[in-house]
Amino acid sequence: MKMETLDHGRVIPYNNGYWLYEFDIARSQEQAKNISALLSTSLRSVVNLIPERTKLNELKNQTANLMNYANYTLTLLSEKNLIMNNEIGNWSNFLEQAINFLQKDKEIIVAPDFNPTRVNIIRGCKAASLYHYNENTPQKLILLGATGNVTAPDTFDLTNSNVYVVDAFNQQEKIIFYREEKQTLYITEPIGECVLCLHFPLVERWNNDQVKAHIDLIEYAIIKEEDEYFYEYLKLLIGGKL
Repeated sequence: MKMETLDHGRVIPYNNGYWLYEFDIARSQEQAKNISALLSTSLRSVVNLIPERTKLNELKNQTANLMNYANYTLTLLSEKNLIMNNEIGNWSNFLEQAINFLQKDKEIIVAPDFNPTRVNIIRGCKAASLYHYNENTPQKLILLGATGNVTAPDTFDLTNSNVYVVDAFNQQEKIIFYREEKQTLYITEPIGECVLCLHFPLVERWNNDQVKAHIDLIEYAIIKEEDEYFYEYLKLLIGGKL
């Protein structure tokens, strides 16, 4: 706050281009009481907002998330239209955009409600691949596209067992698979005639038994509540529902 002294001994505080009040040095004790009353009134006008701060922050976060969701859906829809119209788009480009919402690290938390303890961290999705079943090539899954640090085979034989992409399609259920040598989680999910595979590295090295013991927490950590809308929209586009 800038202070400017006038010739007759009064000081007028000046802030952001506005004169706030006059302060007469000769009546400083009385003026101090007036200023105190003004400040008290100002504080009372905002004190009711303090309990609402959490709600206001939540609304702010929800607004930001909705904006991100809007941008995400429009981007993916544009990529899907390019594919459907046989233009320059392809499924690899689609997947590159699709996994953007999964780039944040996620913590695996045990006993989150009464004694939360972080036991590991899941890195953001580093790669994805998409396979498709076509009646013209029976007993095989054909690679549609891939993105990130991945070496994806062109085909998978549906008669092969213990292959997580094949098992997910044959069993028609989501499978979470872990490879200790790569310290990476693989989430494979059948979506219509397709199978989507997502790759997530772990920070701390775990064995298969540790992963199995925390499998529900792992799934919850990767697709949290705020991410479900993104993931469901992605599945709708892959499955041909949109």
